[in-house]
Amino acid sequence: MSETLHVPEGAARAEIYAALLPQIEAVVAGVDDVIANLANVAAILKQAFDFHWVGFYRTTSAGMLTLGPFQGPLACVTMTSLGLLLGTLFEARNLGLMFGFVVLPLTFLGGTYYQWTKLAPVQVAGIHWLQIIVLLNPLIYVAEGMRAGLTEATHMPLYVIYPVLIGFATVFLTLGLRKFRGRVLS
Repeated sequence: MSETLHVPEGAARAEIYAALLPQIEAVVAGVDDVIANLANVAAILKQAFDFHWVGFYRTTSAGMLTLGPFQGPLACVTMTSLGLLLGTLFEARNLGLMFGFVVLPLTFLGGTYYQWTKLAPVQVAGIHWLQIIVLLNPLIYVAEGMRAGLTEATHMPLYVIYPVLIGFATVFLTLGLRKFRGRVLS
């Protein structure tokens, strides 16, 4: 397949899918990596339809849906900015600590394995403390955006998701660029 995606202009959605199918088949042909194939298909669908969120949930065990590869410009910028910030905060020799104490909790408490509202039963003094704390995790908003775009499941309203992701992206990018600049100039 060439690097150009051929999408018939002004065509109905069914016609566009029919035109994309052989192109998708050409991209995934001979590639055994399921995650890479899902990422490529998500990118093709994002490009063809200009969806705001497109991606996949994967069944990782019986009854367990896990967020897979996705495309969503705001989510991608937010998480990339977080990566920049974390990459500049930790020394190379401390990357193991970063994964153990930052990335792992972000992942497990990021709503990719469950909906954040399911944390309600965890209470101390009548306060759903864990449900409140996880709202500081940007991955909650990414997962909720994916849920809104890809499933019929209940989800957080988009008018909450977008401003919060913009805020996280702004903070992470600003701090990450400052730290990066400090490292480059030192």
